[in-house]
Amino acid sequence: MTKPNSRERILSRLRQTNDFAWEAPYVVPSPVIDVMPAPENLVSTFKQELDLIGGEAFLVENQKDMLSGLTEVLKSANIASVCCEDAHIGEILSEAGILVNQDYSSLVAVTGCDFLVARSGSVLVSSLSGKGRKVHVSAQTHIVLAGASQIRPFIRDAIASFKMKYENLPSWFTLITGPSRTADIEKTLVTGVHGPKRLIVFIDVAS
Repeated sequence: MTKPNSRERILSRLRQTNDFAWEAPYVVPSPVIDVMPAPENLVSTFKQELDLIGGEAFLVENQKDMLSGLTEVLKSANIASVCCEDAHIGEILSEAGILVNQDYSSLVAVTGCDFLVARSGSVLVSSLSGKGRKVHVSAQTHIVLAGASQIRPFIRDAIASFKMKYENLPSWFTLITGPSRTADIEKTLVTGVHGPKRLIVFIDVAS
């Protein structure tokens, strides 16, 4: 009598089993848990994340300090004037002695934003927050003026707030996460390919 092979032995054991659960028991799924918990401090988290991806975040106590910091950045880069399409921001800059133009070939562009995303260090902008699209990608340096109240924990929170902000959504909006960069060519990181090489965000922590 020949010995049963391994396959026959396994099948024989299965046939002798009186109660074999062929299907895994159904388990009620638990609530969705975020892999990344909400940050405790939105301002410091945003600054940390933006710094990690090559951007620069400056925290100021009021508008006066924001304008003073902006002036220092322009002076250190030897910039005479900035491009600004937003009439309100342009008026504030002019009152601070900063020359404003609407020339997209300028080295520096200053805009507002709709919201900031703490966990990714992203800036949510639209054709309304910058008074156009081109201003966000034309200059070599993009300076964003924002308040702490505009920071949201995650991208989904920023999008939800964005939809609530506008009854009719702008024709264009996007997320800017750090300076423009790519590593498509031989995995060599190059900055300033599709937009500014430098992204600076001033955050008024009191607003």
